[in-house]
Amino acid sequence: MDDWHIRPASADDLDRLLGLAAELERYHDNLSGRETDPSRAIESARRDFEERLTNPDHRVFVAEADGSVLGMASAESRRRRRWADPHGYIADVFVLEPYRGRGIGRALVAAAEGWLGSSGYREIRVNVHPRNDRALRLYQRLGWSEVAINMGKELPRPSSKDRRGQQ
Repeated sequence: MDDWHIRPASADDLDRLLGLAAELERYHDNLSGRETDPSRAIESARRDFEERLTNPDHRVFVAEADGSVLGMASAESRRRRRWADPHGYIADVFVLEPYRGRGIGRALVAAAEGWLGSSGYREIRVNVHPRNDRALRLYQRLGWSEVAINMGKELPRPSSKDRRGQQ
């Protein structure tokens, strides 16, 4: 499948995008050492993609070959959010493992950059997991540089007793 192309995703791609989202979730779980509930992750991805595919401030691109979706990128406008400096944002870039290293990720990022640039943005941001060396190298090769460090903390889950007391 070396004869692939990039195109905007449509509502007809939803099931294939959800398949990619499940793979992306597993990939993130491997990086972070966590395990996500797959059914919750897919439902969340369904809501996200349903919005991304219909909202003019979002654009999803897919890499396709012979009717199969090999990867995707999701870009969004952050103009309407409460940011001091409006910017474009690449929410996800993912290529299925057998198709990595063929330029698909680079082409997906270029498609997202092109759309965001044509939307008037002069700056684009992305968050990358610190252990995702392959993605970090890709963005650096494409001229991206570190502008911030995004930190997170996982809180303990409340017990069912705690949750009942908060109702």
